[in-house]
Amino acid sequence: MNRFLLTIFLLSSALAQINIDKLIEIPAEKSESLEVQSFNQNQSSGSFSGVSITTGDATPSYNSVDLTSSIIITQGGSGEVGIYYNLVDSDGNSNWYVANLSIFLGNINIASDNAVTISGLKDTTKYSWKAAIAYKSSGVILALGETKEFSTIPYVPGQLKVPSQYSTIQAGLNAARTSDTVLVAAGTYNENIMWPDVNGIKLISAGDSSNTIIDGGGTSSVIYMNPLSATIDTTTLIQGFKITNGGGVSNGGGLYIGNDVVINVKNSIFLENTSTERGGGIFIINDSQSGLYMTDCKVVNNTTQHSGGGIALDYNGSESPFFHISGTKFISNNGQGESCQGAGIGATRLGTSSISNCYFENNINSGQSNGGGAIYFYSGELTVNNSTFKNNTAPDGGAIKADGGMLIVNNSEFIYNTANSNNGGAISSGSSQIENSKFIGNTAYSSGGAIKATGGIISGNIFVNNIVTRTIQDNNSGGGAIWIAVAPSSSLNIEDCEFVNNQAYSDIGDDIYFYTLYNTSSVSIINSSFIGSSSPNENSIYFWFNNGNSMDISKSNFILNENSIYNYDNSAIVNATNNYWGHSSGPYHPSQNPTGQGDSTNQWVNVDPWLTAPNTDAPPIPAQNLKLDSQTVTSATFSWDASKIGDLAGYKFYYDTDSSGYPYANSIDLGNVVTKSLTGLTAGKTYYVGVTTYDTDGNESWYSKEVAVQLNNPPVISSINDVTINEDESTTVELKATDPEGDPISFILKKNNVEGDFINFDGASGAKTWIQTKNEMNEEDHPIPDEGDFTVSVWARANTDANELMEIYSQGKQPGNIYLGSSGNLGETKYIRAGDSWGNTGVSFPVDGMWHHYVITKSSSDAYLYLDGALAASKGAPIDNPNPEGSGLYIGKQYGEGREYFDGNIAELTVWGSELSAAEIKTIYNSGLFLSPMRDTLDYKSSDNVTIYYNLSEGQDSTVYGKESNSSELFYGKINGTVEWREFRNPKIVTSISGTTLTLNPDKDWNGEANYLVIATDGNPITPASSSAAFNLTVVPIQDIPEPFDWTSSASDTVIISKDNLSLTYDLKWSESDDVDNDTINYIVYAKIGQYSPEEIFDTTATSYSIFYEDIAEGAFEGIPGNAATVRFSVWAHDGIDSVKAGGEDRILYVNRYDYLSIESEGIPNEFALHENYPNPFNPSTQIRFDLPEISDVRVVIYNMLGQKVKTFNMNSISAGSHSIKWNATNDLGDPIGAGVYLYQLQAQEFVKTRKMVLLK
Repeated sequence: MNRFLLTIFLLSSALAQINIDKLIEIPAEKSESLEVQSFNQNQSSGSFSGVSITTGDATPSYNSVDLTSSIIITQGGSGEVGIYYNLVDSDGNSNWYVANLSIFLGNINIASDNAVTISGLKDTTKYSWKAAIAYKSSGVILALGETKEFSTIPYVPGQLKVPSQYSTIQAGLNAARTSDTVLVAAGTYNENIMWPDVNGIKLISAGDSSNTIIDGGGTSSVIYMNPLSATIDTTTLIQGFKITNGGGVSNGGGLYIGNDVVINVKNSIFLENTSTERGGGIFIINDSQSGLYMTDCKVVNNTTQHSGGGIALDYNGSESPFFHISGTKFISNNGQGESCQGAGIGATRLGTSSISNCYFENNINSGQSNGGGAIYFYSGELTVNNSTFKNNTAPDGGAIKADGGMLIVNNSEFIYNTANSNNGGAISSGSSQIENSKFIGNTAYSSGGAIKATGGIISGNIFVNNIVTRTIQDNNSGGGAIWIAVAPSSSLNIEDCEFVNNQAYSDIGDDIYFYTLYNTSSVSIINSSFIGSSSPNENSIYFWFNNGNSMDISKSNFILNENSIYNYDNSAIVNATNNYWGHSSGPYHPSQNPTGQGDSTNQWVNVDPWLTAPNTDAPPIPAQNLKLDSQTVTSATFSWDASKIGDLAGYKFYYDTDSSGYPYANSIDLGNVVTKSLTGLTAGKTYYVGVTTYDTDGNESWYSKEVAVQLNNPPVISSINDVTINEDESTTVELKATDPEGDPISFILKKNNVEGDFINFDGASGAKTWIQTKNEMNEEDHPIPDEGDFTVSVWARANTDANELMEIYSQGKQPGNIYLGSSGNLGETKYIRAGDSWGNTGVSFPVDGMWHHYVITKSSSDAYLYLDGALAASKGAPIDNPNPEGSGLYIGKQYGEGREYFDGNIAELTVWGSELSAAEIKTIYNSGLFLSPMRDTLDYKSSDNVTIYYNLSEGQDSTVYGKESNSSELFYGKINGTVEWREFRNPKIVTSISGTTLTLNPDKDWNGEANYLVIATDGNPITPASSSAAFNLTVVPIQDIPEPFDWTSSASDTVIISKDNLSLTYDLKWSESDDVDNDTINYIVYAKIGQYSPEEIFDTTATSYSIFYEDIAEGAFEGIPGNAATVRFSVWAHDGIDSVKAGGEDRILYVNRYDYLSIESEGIPNEFALHENYPNPFNPSTQIRFDLPEISDVRVVIYNMLGQKVKTFNMNSISAGSHSIKWNATNDLGDPIGAGVYLYQLQAQEFVKTRKMVLLK
């Protein structure tokens, strides 16, 4: 259903018929710009069907009420009807109100919701009410709704809250009285507000402009202020709102300010409002005087056709509207009409107005005439202070166009504004006063790249890189910075201005073009500087039609201009005396100075006398000939010519990575130095550099010509996964890297492991470790000289969990303490610190558990920090030498007690009494760990310059050793705290890289871990850059078999055993077998008799085994019949898991036992013995023989191979001597036993011996 917001009329009547004579009509402008609506006017129908109305809801405030109703009208009938509301108060007073809406009955069907706001009610009063439909001509009621009631609320002076007390902002305003505050909670309010005829209301957001939004829905002004009777002054306030989506109106899409309204607007945003004529954001109209005070607001992306996309001012009477705007941003407002006046602000007649601390950017006037990208006014006076105008565009006056009146500009900036079809890239005006402002990079098509004016004062301004693009040489195509046509009886004064690199493509007046000078007008240029334009036939100042009364140019500097002043009209001479022309010989002048080597003039310019040096009262001349001297991946060095100004105090060095130039983000005051190295730069970035000069009064020039340096972007190397292989395997790794510039990439492999025993500096525990260096006199050593140049080189590896401040070394004391260390605690970014007079270098301190090379070198002009062979930072001035009254050289901590201990390892600390070059430092780094700097063969300064060298891997216990070149003096360091030497060993791995393939081939039998760094380097010819990726190689150990070994004893022998040689030995010998796993090697000896399987006979760690003949006889013939036997011996090396057999054939022993068996024993045996049974093998019986040296109880037990007893012989008190028993192959039960191998055992006293015998079938 359609909802109509209806303005009401008041009348009185009877219930059945309304007295239409009482009707009071309210002016249409109080209807919130809604026109009277009619439905199907003049339609009629022959029959009448019906109408109905339903009384809706009431929302009361203290003096008003919002009422709703619903109507239904069906086809039929005729005549004009209206919607009426009847209110009766508690005293019985009855009033009828009619909505400003006409409906003509006829051939129509209507169903509609309607709403009205009725004001002028009494507070704290009960009302009954109903709605009706009646004929407008007679007041006859056609339909009547039910009666309902509501009560107005009590009036509470002060603060009215929306929505907690009043559902809408409109309701809150309607209820407000003078000085009341309507406080609006954060939220979005879809309203078109009619400001009441009450002065001093303050509409304030309880939130802010980001979250308290009034949305006009695109159908009307968001806020409409046009009082009928009240005068609204600056006590009225709108604060903290986003006013958006106003539209559908001719003027004032966001805010309409009518007659007699002067309002304050603060902290609000006017966003995306539109109008078809004027003031897309705000419109101010005036019959007497109206105005706007605006503070800290934003006017963004508002649009109109004719004037003022952001704000427009118009007048109907004798007074002109005005504004005073401060702290406000005008961004991306649009003026789209063909003759639009001002995309940001547009005014026809302007009262005295001001703009201060404001910002205008990207406001676009796309019309074909008039102009003003940011501001336009036709008459009046406007003062602009401390404001910025950037990237604004218009056909004329890219930033400001003043068609008449007076424009005053102070301390403002005009940057990259454009007049795309006419004049004044920044300002197009009549007489103006423009002071202490900057005009940078503005562009006009025809004339006045920065300013077009007819007179006034231009003082203390800077004009840089302003351009006029029109190439036709006529009176509308000059003045790269300023185009002037001085009106009759007018004057133009230009003083204390600086003009740098401005350009007119027509080559007439790169800086200033004077179009017309009348005999009643005058021009004065004094104390200004004009610095070279870039057009091929340039002239800085050009006079076209010169009938001027006075044309004086004096006390100014002209440098690098081909033709400084050109006077086209010879009717009057330009007087240009007492100027400096860029050379002590003066300007080139065809007649007055034909030998002058400075900038030139033509003959109609008087130049005599001239200055031989720059005028110090003019703005300082920018630094000249700035150039890039050298660059690395992360550094660049620049230089420039020394300035010729007599009161030079120094130079400021500016740099940025933003190509827009002004303003630069970074500046360095260098003093009187003409070179600067930037270090610690970001690889791959482009840096833009400029240099200024400043004089003894603190006046600073504009920037030199900008120099850009493109730092090479290092390759981006892909991460490399850790590699795990088994021992005795090799592997390959595919390397991947890309280069942003497409440079070719090569790869280098670097080991991060080092070789040696190094002190573990424990800086984390309570027992700190550090070294105090001393000489042979036991005095503290001071190897870093206390004056002159020096270099300190050291390798260090910080633990990854290193915490707190750390110092690798230090010498001296404050304020002259030389040290190298880190800042920051665990989890914080650590930076390298280098001595009291340098401190934080801005270079990150590596805490990655890897070795890095650090060098500090000091010269007479600067100090440098090198990290891993590359320049990382420079100080810009020398650092202090160590205080000779301070401590000697400490390694691993700062001087003093309990100070900044290092946590990790340190090696190769070397001090030179001279400055090493970058190439020499690179050579040391590339040599890697650890080549002693004492070696004369290395390609850097002689070791004669070394004042001390500690490799920190030579020493013992709590002492490390040091050495001085060409000296016999012994230096040493005393280790304090916990002494722990940490072993570093290089892995034995063969590596190679072919293209992008890395091959890793560990030595045979090597296992362990190795850490590698792959460096990807591009082929940039100027500054090759690199990046790296680390990975770990883990070689998993495998079980290695013992190393092969060989017999060393003879291959075969023959022995004849008798009773006389039983104590002789047969010796087996072999070489030693190694085990790469360091396992213990046992040698196991096996004997094989005849066809029997080998049996283990001995286990030893020795490399030999001796066997008694007796044991050979007893063992060789066990179970073997006959008197001869062959025994094969083998030996195996066994590491607990694997075995390897001795190389070569088994050792063979031929044994003869005849003599041994035929001799009978005589006398008493010397020892217990169990001899071999005979015969063996046997069937059916055998003799078991044994010896007893004394009377003994004897037991002989026979077992089968399962360990079961078969036969037992028990014999008591057997006399000493040789005995035998016969066994007939039966068991204890007397039963025969089966063939097989049996064991027989002798037990006599403590003697136990077991042998084998074989029973044949």
